[in-house]
Amino acid sequence: MSKFISLIRDAISYCFAWLIIVITGLAIVLDIKTISVSTIAKAFVFCVVTSVLFVSVFSSYFFKKTKFIVRLSCFTALFLPIEIGFLYWVRLFTGKGTTAQWIIFAGIIVVLYVSSLVIDCTVNKKLGEAYTSQLKNYKEGLTHE
Repeated sequence: MSKFISLIRDAISYCFAWLIIVITGLAIVLDIKTISVSTIAKAFVFCVVTSVLFVSVFSSYFFKKTKFIVRLSCFTALFLPIEIGFLYWVRLFTGKGTTAQWIIFAGIIVVLYVSSLVIDCTVNKKLGEAYTSQLKNYKEGLTHE
């Protein structure tokens, strides 16, 4: 359990640091002079919730032998409502939004999801090729370390 808590702590630290960098960058670009404590507190709550979700789904603490695609799909399905809620909470989203805004939002999510799958498939293919090569070398009596 302490490993799980440590992973959550690390995820919160990483997520919050990057989110503060993004918020600060947006404030500079959009010429916003102040960032409220409320916005920072909301960002922290978002990071805590999403970090617990991330560590729960991607660590082996709850899902012992689950493939990456299942973990990614589970994370995405649970993360999207949290993210949308956060964006409304900090008032980046207001009202129903236009069809174009939702298409852009969905497009970004789909691109990130597909990118993650492509990276996973590429890594697994390379690992498979390396294991196959090592197995062939072993069968030939030429073990390499």
